[in-house]
Amino acid sequence: MSLASAEDDPSPLDLVGRYVADQCRVIIDAEDPLRQSAEPVHDTRVAIRRLRSTLRVFASVFESSRAAQLNSDLTWYAAALGTVRDREVLRLRLRQAVADLPSGLVLGPVRDHIDQHLASELAYYHEDLVRAMDTDRYRSLLDALHEWAGGPPYAVVVDDPEPLLKPAKKASRKAKRRLAEAQTAHDTAAALHRARKAAKRARYSAELVEPLDAEKASARIRHFKRLQTILGAYQDSVIAADVLRQLGAGAGTMPGHNGFTYGLLYAQ
Repeated sequence: MSLASAEDDPSPLDLVGRYVADQCRVIIDAEDPLRQSAEPVHDTRVAIRRLRSTLRVFASVFESSRAAQLNSDLTWYAAALGTVRDREVLRLRLRQAVADLPSGLVLGPVRDHIDQHLASELAYYHEDLVRAMDTDRYRSLLDALHEWAGGPPYAVVVDDPEPLLKPAKKASRKAKRRLAEAQTAHDTAAALHRARKAAKRARYSAELVEPLDAEKASARIRHFKRLQTILGAYQDSVIAADVLRQLGAGAGTMPGHNGFTYGLLYAQ
């Protein structure tokens, strides 16, 4: 097959390789910007989620030991990025929440206190991220990403689309099942968080197979993107509530501060 025809009619493994390479490059290219600021954290985390989703949903096509090692290192790196991103999102969310309150309900320097607290935590966790990027484990991760970008280590030859379509459909069913289970779960927040992660995997696996099954995959992408947004807002609220409880509990011990507004924001 010529290069031109391969581009027009990619094999299933060509699609996997391109998708994997795209995510690897995003993570690799973010290194220098991440050392300077937290701005690229979101895009880097999304690329990691997409890559980890591919490793998990389409596990049968990769060499298991190398895929497991890459997934382990990505999980470690994602945790360091996550603490930074959580503070970024929370800072913007709570800043807007305070601004939306009637001025008479904002008692004391609430916005400045929240902003300074989260800015301090953001700086701390960004330094922690940079320290993680100075380790041998991070360098090994980058080496692996360069290798996978050049061509993933496949365990099988896949000429038929079904070995990719079937796992993608299974991921979709699992996400729907997780959401249904969450509605009767004792720990709703934890169950919805699991449902959110399953929805992400379903969405990203649908992205990968979209060229093989455009109509159905596109519908799944739209559905799980909406679900991911809703569940993401809920998870952000869970994190925000915990921070507000801590700040509100300490507000009464500081001159000029009052816990009322923190309690009001917590209730929201």
